[in-house]
Amino acid sequence: MTNNEFQEDDQGKQSCSNNIRSDATIKHTTLTEEKDEVSMERNNEKDAKMTNNEFQEGDQGKQCCSDNIKSDTTSKHTTVTEEKDEAGAPVSETLASETLASEIPASETPVSEASSNAAPGTQINTVTDPDLDFHEPGPREEDEDKLYDPSRPITHRIETAIQKYKKNRKFSSTRNQVFSSYLRFGGVSTGQRAFQGQDGIDNADADADEITIRRATDFIELDEEEVEVDFTYIAEVYLSSYLIDKSGYVQIEQFREGPQVVMSFLNYLIQHEVCPEYLDDMKKALEIAKRAKNELPNCKYLAQLAPGQFNKACSLLYGGELHSLFDDPWDGEESVAKLIGISPAESEKIAISVFGDKALELKQLRKKSLISFEVEILDIEPIQESNTSEIDTKTSNTEDSKTDNIKKNEISPQNLRKMTVRPHKNEKEEPFFIHLSPDVANYPMPGMLVTADFYQLSNDWWYWDRVTNVYPSYYTPVEESDYEDD
Repeated sequence: MTNNEFQEDDQGKQSCSNNIRSDATIKHTTLTEEKDEVSMERNNEKDAKMTNNEFQEGDQGKQCCSDNIKSDTTSKHTTVTEEKDEAGAPVSETLASETLASEIPASETPVSEASSNAAPGTQINTVTDPDLDFHEPGPREEDEDKLYDPSRPITHRIETAIQKYKKNRKFSSTRNQVFSSYLRFGGVSTGQRAFQGQDGIDNADADADEITIRRATDFIELDEEEVEVDFTYIAEVYLSSYLIDKSGYVQIEQFREGPQVVMSFLNYLIQHEVCPEYLDDMKKALEIAKRAKNELPNCKYLAQLAPGQFNKACSLLYGGELHSLFDDPWDGEESVAKLIGISPAESEKIAISVFGDKALELKQLRKKSLISFEVEILDIEPIQESNTSEIDTKTSNTEDSKTDNIKKNEISPQNLRKMTVRPHKNEKEEPFFIHLSPDVANYPMPGMLVTADFYQLSNDWWYWDRVTNVYPSYYTPVEESDYEDD
């Protein structure tokens, strides 16, 4: 062996031959840490067996070495990563786990794990819980007595409440959109205070109240003296005329989430005593939101599906919005029927099934027509129990089930449900009723307000057509001064 150099250090000996370092020798020397003659002989034997570019590693398998010279640092790293720790796991895995854990910020620790050891019934919570049920008000936090003290301006308390409410809940995109819309309608601006930024936060003299206010992304620009607080009015208008007429929302999910968001936020304000001086007002607003939970989506469905197949048939046969559509259709009768959901043949079949053989002889009483007429729904006839029990006792056979479904959706006198209405704001007027087919009969609710065209037939039956507005029972018109365009 020529030009061999041995260097002793605290970890053993390293050998070099033709500038090629033996990892096996390094590892062997590192592990034994002995300097006796036996160790030297083994090193010499390994050096003798080395060829120009190859070496064999005895107890750790085979390893190829190219003409590239590996650095001592790489060799030592390889040696360390192949050792086993006391538990039997490779040291490399142990080190990697420790490194990964050390790189995760404390704030990234799952909240559910961090708070899992809390004592049952704890009322104070200083840790954000993103998994809090959307409708749960959540536990009181230790700083709330100060932040929600009635001596503080109502504007500051509301701003703080919005901040704390939002941080503890997961918002879907729809919920976030609706909640921001609700806040803006109620006079709360959304977005960072452009003129303040982080100045108050960086100021060492700023107290907790000032920092909380400046961090708020939802804030009230008016002074306390200028603010008019009316939770009930906001709920009535926002969950009726604003969402239906002004918001631009068209998806049913937005009409479902609107009441849910308002209920959730009001629950938080009440349970956390944010503004106890308005408790009665908030409770009334909460009752409105609970009614809206059922009524508002039904208003949307009824507006989309009305007047229903039976009343469409009457409109087409006896007079109404659909009456002349098939006189000379430019795209053919089939296209028109597909567009409106009914054909002349289907209309005749429906009329005969309800009115009998003389159905086509009936006439519309034009003098009794009520155009763009607003009515209040007084009552909806319940589903007949006989029909329900008949459906429940049907056979489960596939072919029979298909037949049953057809029968259930067929329009006949037995399947029609009577809806009693009365002219709105005129209790002296006599109520009258129209009949609804199964496709729309489940959506009207007592108290709803409907604007439509109403026609009477020569047999005294009424039908409705061109339904333009459907509002909930708590409907309150929106004033132009009550909102700003989003």
